[in-house]
Parts: sequence; C-alpha cells; structure tokens
Amino acid sequence: MESDIFGAFYRMRRAVVFTVLAALLLMMMVCSRIIRHELKPLTHLSKQAETIASGDFGMTLPDDGRRDEIGQLTQSFTNMQHSLVNYIDELKKTTAQKASIESELKVAREIQMSMLPRIFPAFPNRSDIDLFAMMTPAKEVGGDLYDYFVQDERLYLCVGDVSGKGIPASLFMAVTRNLFRIVAQQGHTPAEIATQLNNILSHDNDQNMFVTMFIGCADLRTGHFDYCNCGHNIPLLDGKFMDVKNTNFPLGVMEGVSFVGESIDDIRDHQLLIYTDGLNEAENRQHELFGDDRLLDFISGKQDIAAEELIPMLHEVVERHRDGAIPNDDLTMLCLRVLKP
Repeated sequence: MESDIFGAFYRMRRAVVFTVLAALLLMMMVCSRIIRHELKPLTHLSKQAETIASGDFGMTLPDDGRRDEIGQLTQSFTNMQHSLVNYIDELKKTTAQKASIESELKVAREIQMSMLPRIFPAFPNRSDIDLFAMMTPAKEVGGDLYDYFVQDERLYLCVGDVSGKGIPASLFMAVTRNLFRIVAQQGHTPAEIATQLNNILSHDNDQNMFVTMFIGCADLRTGHFDYCNCGHNIPLLDGKFMDVKNTNFPLGVMEGVSFVGESIDDIRDHQLLIYTDGLNEAENRQHELFGDDRLLDFISGKQDIAAEELIPMLHEVVERHRDGAIPNDDLTMLCLRVLKP
C-alpha cells in the first residue's frame, strides 16, 4: 500500500535528480568549452610573450580585434614589445658611442702620459741627480702635470695641479706643460717663468681655469736652488715642510701679477718631495683624508731612500689608505736629491 502511494514520488524524484545531474554535467561541459575557447587567445599570448622574453623580439603578437580585457592585454604587450625593441636599439647605439668615447679617452690618456717624462732613471748618464716622478689620474685623463730637464748645468722642474678634472683639465694641463718647457728653456728664474706663464694663461681665459704650480731650478754645480710656489702645496724638505714665505697666486687667475721667488743656498744631499693635493687629500671609504700627519709619519727617517723606491712606496701607502675607494683627485709626486760629487 505504501509502495503504491510513494512509488510514483520516488520515480519522480529519481527522474528529477537524474535530470538535474544531467543538466549540471551539460552545463559543466558547455562552460568548460566556453572557458577553453575564451582562454585560448590568452594561452597563445602567454606562449608568444615567453618567446619574446627569451630574446626573439621579432615575434608578432596576435591581433584578433578583440575589445575585451584580453584584447587590451594583447595591445599592452604589443606596445611593451615595441618600446622594448626601441630601448634595445637605443641601448646598442649608446653602448657603441660609449665604447667609441672610451677608446678615444684611452688614446687621449696615452697621449697625455706620453707628454710627461716617464723613463727612469731620469738622467742615466749622471750620478749627481736622483729623481723620480709619478702621475696617477683620478679619471681616464687628468689635470696634474710634472716636468723636468737639464740645461746649462741647471735642473729645471715643476709640479702642477689644474683646477677641475677630466678632459678640460687635461687640455689645460697640456698647454701649461708645453708653455713651461718653452719659457724655462729661455733661462729665466722660477719667478720669471711663473710671471710669464701666468700672463699667457690668464689671457682670454674665459673658462676661468687655473693651475697651482711649484717651479724650481737647481744649479747642479753649486747646489743653489731657486723656486717659486704658485698657490701649490708646500713641499717637504728632508721630511719637514719647507719654510715658504711667498705662496703667490695660482697661474691663470689674474693677468699682470708679478710672482716672487725664494731660494735655498745649497740643496745638495737634501731630499725634496713635491706633490699635489691628491696625496694629502686622498679619501678612504669613510671619507677620511690621508692628511699631513700620515705623510710626515711615512717620510720620517726615509731621507736616504732612493727616489725611485720612495715614490712607489708612498703611492702604495696611499692606496692602502683608500681601501678600494674611488680616487677623488689626481695624484702626482716628484722626489729629488741632488748629490754632491
């Protein structure tokens, strides 16, 4: 009796459940098909993007004219691809230009360094001159200079530091070094050399560049030493700062200035160390200066060491102080001892 009453209900329930399950399965199949159809362009775009990411920037992204989010994403990837291609082209051009500039700077450095005396011993046929010099630019080219030569038993020398760094300073340095050689060869005193150099460098100096310089002339027969300090660092004589009374202006600051020189009666058997501020102002990673105290501590008791040994030793001490820090200035050092016969 009960089965007759509820039998139809059970059959209907089973039919409804089956219908619902069948409908759900059909909906899942339809939704899955729709999702696969809709995601197919996105999957293709992903593969194309991976190809572009691998370095194939010539790959063309699909453009099916869609205006939905996938179409917008495709357009964004296309724009990014074009921007990336343009950026790489510009990067290639910039890299090529940089390589060209670096090559030219390398040549400029070689030309600049070739202008400075670099063969040591400086005077291999003379036993009365112990001289060594070194110039280390902070950049590819620098603004420091040194020079020396012997004429009529007089040793002329100079050490200079041009304001600024890089190519402008190197050009000013080249002009100054050549002018020193030309003027000094006329037999002038260091003060006269400084006066003439200053007038020439000051004339039409629109860039307002200048050079500090120490100029000296040692009579190799008597040891008499004339010098003129033009705003330069005070040199060391036998491990102590020289008693320089007239520091003068740097060269190139003002035309018409008369420079005042000084002299030492006999410099023979004395150690003279001339340097630029790239030595005492050398900075380490903590921006601590090498300073005068470290310089004096190093030079103490080293008056009998040959110049060719002393300068590299001092350079090594400065490098240890820097401890890998990028050089903040050019570094030039010249050491001289005139020896008695």
